[in-house]
Amino acid sequence: MTAPASGGTIVWLGGWSMPASAMLRLTEQLPECRHVLVELGQAESQASMWRLAQGAVSRERCRLADDAGGGGGRSRAPLVLAGWSLGGLLALRLAADGHGDGLVLLAGTACFVRSQAEADRGWSDAVVRRMGERLLRDRAEARFRDQMFTPEEREAGLPGLLPPAGAWPLAALDAGLRILREEDLRCRLPDIEVPALIVHGAEDRICPYAAAVELAEAMSDARLLSLADCGHAPFLGREEQVAQEWRRWRHGKLDGIDRTPVRPQRGSL
Repeated sequence: MTAPASGGTIVWLGGWSMPASAMLRLTEQLPECRHVLVELGQAESQASMWRLAQGAVSRERCRLADDAGGGGGRSRAPLVLAGWSLGGLLALRLAADGHGDGLVLLAGTACFVRSQAEADRGWSDAVVRRMGERLLRDRAEARFRDQMFTPEEREAGLPGLLPPAGAWPLAALDAGLRILREEDLRCRLPDIEVPALIVHGAEDRICPYAAAVELAEAMSDARLLSLADCGHAPFLGREEQVAQEWRRWRHGKLDGIDRTPVRPQRGSL
């Protein structure tokens, strides 16, 4: 976590198998914000992964309310939920439940597993199931990482910007895959009232670009930033560009809205 928060707080929820440190290069481009990086790899089950995400958001909401004087009329700093891939599903559900003032989705989707008729928007359940079965043999991470990048990105050395594989224990890898297989938030997208910034690679082979278009069309206030010649890690190697776009979006969408602090009710996902 970092402290000065003139730009508010961003809670970062990372991708499957990725330690929170995968987001560090991007957070360093936003020094005006407080950053909370959630270690989803600590989860032992689907339920505990959801609790990790919600717990981090609820704690920050309470802290921001306290910093603003506990409801004394002073507007608190904004709380943004930022999710990459798997983390985007967690962030979407939290936003649909009324958490956060803004939403940033990096290579996000509302539903990872798709039917053959929607093959342009996701993977089949059979592919994800086989991936889970391979976890017991080879952890399945090497092939997954290879599909994250375009040939040009691999040639540019972007895979080397990721932390080493093997950070998540098998229980967390399995929990994340189960969420990817089972979660479908398409019907909840109209419930999301906060502004959203969607950053997506046009050549994403894991969460295809059509899934980002679907998100942007279904939410009431969403901006889609398309990155050409980009795969499933749209911030890697583009940190400065993404940070600049985040600032433009924040100043246009989050500045000036009413954020009188109200201590949230604590619930369970």
